[in-house]
Amino acid sequence: DLQRMAHQLHPSVLEFGGLEMAVRAHVNEFGSRTGLSAELMTRDVPRDISLDHATCLYRVLQEGLQNVQKHANATTVLVRLVRTSRGLGLCIHDDGCGIENSDGVARRKGLGMISMAERIAMLNGTFHIESKPNDGTELHAWVPLEQDHRGA
Repeated sequence: DLQRMAHQLHPSVLEFGGLEMAVRAHVNEFGSRTGLSAELMTRDVPRDISLDHATCLYRVLQEGLQNVQKHANATTVLVRLVRTSRGLGLCIHDDGCGIENSDGVARRKGLGMISMAERIAMLNGTFHIESKPNDGTELHAWVPLEQDHRGA
């Protein structure tokens, strides 16, 4: 357990294998450990993303999946990592109970949610969550990528 925790704090695969490989490994490990059906979809993920951006999205992934495990009562989770025209987006969708309770009252924002939003904001990105009672939750994080100035 200690070795797994140490690896999660600084996953060498993030630095040497890139964000896509690190995300794939974490999603697979999450599914094996929790018994949830965990799927990853990727599209055009750049290999040369900065370590700051990669670490930020990886930490959001870790916290987002931990929230699914702790709170969602889900059976499936879908993670999408997708390049957009000017950035890179991470989406975590679960089929769980949603953030609101049966009275329609949203749970208070925990430190994890605040931390994810702050991490993304530090990179001038966007962060939001969509949820409906008994209809799952979808976390969206997006960060801009540096413009390619080669040949300019």
